[in-house]
This record gives sequence, C-alpha cells and structure tokens, in this order.
Amino acid sequence: MLDALARINDSVNEFVWVSIGLFLLIGTGVLTTVIPNLIGVIVLSGTVRKITKNYIDRKLKGKSVEPMLSAIPEIQAENAKKIAE
Repeated sequence: MLDALARINDSVNEFVWVSIGLFLLIGTGVLTTVIPNLIGVIVLSGTVRKITKNYIDRKLKGKSVEPMLSAIPEIQAENAKKIAE
C-alpha cells in the first residue's frame, strides 16, 4: 500500500514539475515575442499609415505627389536626388 502511494506521489511530483517547466517555456516565449512585436506595431503604425496614404494617392487616385521613399526627411531628400539624376 505504501509503495503504491509512493509511486502516485512520484507521478504527481513529475507532472507538477513538467507542467511548471512547460508554463515557463511557453510564458517566456510569449513575453519575448508578443510584447516586442506589439510595441513595434504601435510605434510604426503612423509611419505605415503615411506610406500607405502616399501610395494610394499616387497609384490609385492619380495625384501628382512626391513618392515617399523614406520616413526620415534627410534620407528622403537623398534618395529623391538620386532618382532625379
């Protein structure tokens, strides 16, 4: 009887440790991938909106606007100069 209880106790202990390990593995994976990606999406959403609006204005609406080559003004000017050459 005591031998059977000891085996059950060992099985429960093993289950608990494996469960904790899986939880930490999954939890750490979620924290290290989802949160930085969410921050990136929030930070870049304004830039993506500007680039998309520029593309729609030029390609779909036929407006004569300068292509948005970069969100950084200095790089935009540099690339526009290269295209003009």
